[in-house]
Amino acid sequence: MTTETPHALPSRGVRSFYSFLPSWLSIDRFGLCLLLVLFAAYIPLSLRLARWLWYRDHYSFFPLGITAALALIVAAFADPNYKPASKWLRRFLVAIAFASLLVATLLVSPWLAGVSSMFLLAAIIYALGGWQVAKKALPAWLLLWLVIPIPLSYDRELIVFLQGIATQLSSGILDLIGYRHMVDGVVLRLPAQSYQVEEACSGVQSLFSALFCTGLYLILNRAGIGRSLLVLGAAFFWVLVANISRITAVVVLKEEFSLPVDVGVYHQMLGVVFFALTLLAIFSTERFLCFLWPASIPPYWHQQQSGDAGAAQPRRKRKRRGISSFFEPRERAVVLGMFGVLALVQYTSIALGGSMASASRADIELLAQPAGSLVPELLDDWQNDDYQHVVRESGNVNGEVSQLWKLSKGELRAQASIDGPYTNGWHYLTDCYRGQGWDDTNIRFSSYRDAGFDRGGDFMAFDVSKEPEQYGHVITGLFDNDYRAFLAPQVKKMQRHAGRLNDLKRLVKSLFGAGDATVAKSDSLSFQIQVFCQSPEPLTDAQRRDLADLFHSFRQQVAPIADTVGIDSQ
Repeated sequence: MTTETPHALPSRGVRSFYSFLPSWLSIDRFGLCLLLVLFAAYIPLSLRLARWLWYRDHYSFFPLGITAALALIVAAFADPNYKPASKWLRRFLVAIAFASLLVATLLVSPWLAGVSSMFLLAAIIYALGGWQVAKKALPAWLLLWLVIPIPLSYDRELIVFLQGIATQLSSGILDLIGYRHMVDGVVLRLPAQSYQVEEACSGVQSLFSALFCTGLYLILNRAGIGRSLLVLGAAFFWVLVANISRITAVVVLKEEFSLPVDVGVYHQMLGVVFFALTLLAIFSTERFLCFLWPASIPPYWHQQQSGDAGAAQPRRKRKRRGISSFFEPRERAVVLGMFGVLALVQYTSIALGGSMASASRADIELLAQPAGSLVPELLDDWQNDDYQHVVRESGNVNGEVSQLWKLSKGELRAQASIDGPYTNGWHYLTDCYRGQGWDDTNIRFSSYRDAGFDRGGDFMAFDVSKEPEQYGHVITGLFDNDYRAFLAPQVKKMQRHAGRLNDLKRLVKSLFGAGDATVAKSDSLSFQIQVFCQSPEPLTDAQRRDLADLFHSFRQQVAPIADTVGIDSQ
């Protein structure tokens, strides 16, 4: 006869981990209806969010992240001891989840739907497990937030920030080891070759993945709060060190041994090696902290409930409870009704081709082959001097294909281009210019209707400058395969979204297919149209107006949607 050791996981807990259903819980009719309604209400926007994450390399760990975090949450339900939860906190969490999903549906915001799902998950954990399970599941719930994108595109700001730091520190190391070079933005220019510090080399990809792996490691090792914070801080440091070392290694291996580690599969393999070294350094730091600061008492969410290990008694088998028993009758009706209505609205919008309907992912026809004949020899007093068709490697931040026209008018020299494709709407062209060493100023967003054109969508204009004595002006807009323009991400996005919510009538119309047919869907593949003019002196207002006229003429030439020019066009 065998006895259960005090710290052994009960057999029912093991079974529940693999069955993904605690042994004391059963799915009754209400539970099945609830799961189906919630699945239906969240799946349209969740699929959009998943596709967005899939095309962002720094969130590429999200399938593993979701799986691991949910497995840890399920494991938290292994202990069958249950204490009733506060109904008011449960209702509060459900209300937050519903309100955020409602706003996400109106704005067609996958990010807000992701936030809503996190609060709904918290409500489910608390309702079914009470405080005891919620405390155990808290670390895994916090870890799951890593797969929710940073709001307001601040991840783009983080990428640019890390690119600048990695470039400058790598430049310092190259100076120490004797490599003559100069820094131009995020480009290291050596006599024989230039090396651009792209997003992958900035450290943002390995940062998010390393934070997830570190968090998972800390949870499995039951690290305390203090040690966890120190290790997470060390993770930032080691990621930065590893990526600076990676950039330096690329330059040295290419310059000294002519190894092709700057592009392609060898570049990726080198990244994997340095990522593995990063994790090794992080885990070694955690072990060193354990040596300096031995763990004596596990944190409260991992403490055993039995007080005396020697007097451990066999646990009494609990009778299975249906999910409906955790909710009051009125709550059950309200929850099913609220989320059911949202699901009905979403699928009606999809069926009618409204704003919830996903966009076509067909290839951009305008980029498929050279199209130099699109622009005539003379375009509104601008002389067409030259044309180039540029093809880059897959995933290049500047687009895989560019069609370039060099134009001139008097002393002005401009370059008009079509670039792409880009996977999710607006392309942040300012980041590309910053990467080339330009400083952007005077960023302005305008709508085509404000410029006098009978079409929706926005375009952006900004000035650029860099030493020595280089100035420029850029105008850009993005379009889908049907030449519909995208709405620009305004600088003050929260005010913009608040303004959109004030126009509820227009939002509801767009949900049911009565929106602006000239505006592209936010999840469409896009291509970029831009006009860039460089000058040794700052451009005058008259020259900027000439470039604005060129942009609109070029846009009408290559993206000929039926629009008319008003009397106030520029």
